[in-house]
Amino acid sequence: MHLLTFVLAIVVILSPGATTPLQPPEPLTVENLVSYQQTLDLLYPDTSHISYNVERWRPFVEKYFAPTDVDTAMQIMQCESGGDPNAKNPRSSASGLFQHLARYWPTRSASAGWTGASIWNPEANVAVAAWLKDTAGWGSWTCY
Repeated sequence: MHLLTFVLAIVVILSPGATTPLQPPEPLTVENLVSYQQTLDLLYPDTSHISYNVERWRPFVEKYFAPTDVDTAMQIMQCESGGDPNAKNPRSSASGLFQHLARYWPTRSASAGWTGASIWNPEANVAVAAWLKDTAGWGSWTCY
């Protein structure tokens, strides 16, 4: 529902360097909206734009993060994994939505109340990220 609200709220979006506006698709169907969101993601890949892939995890972020931390958490997730719960850094063990390091996951997930949860579990990954932020601040993420 957030995506539909987001698209309907947009009046006009200009493509970078373009002179003609990028209009929302007609008719407004779920398929057209997802395609439109994907176009926006390609045009605006920076972290100031939250992609559909990240936006779909907002309920978990709102559940576990303080209200004042939700927007920052969403931007960090955008930068870290692009909202892919199966994201894996090829140069490290960083995994999941918030790119937790595998060597710290067992201790941190247990401390956060998620003993035995997989690093690939989206809800656990978000919940442990919220615990980590509350415990150590935002400095654990290079995207902050």
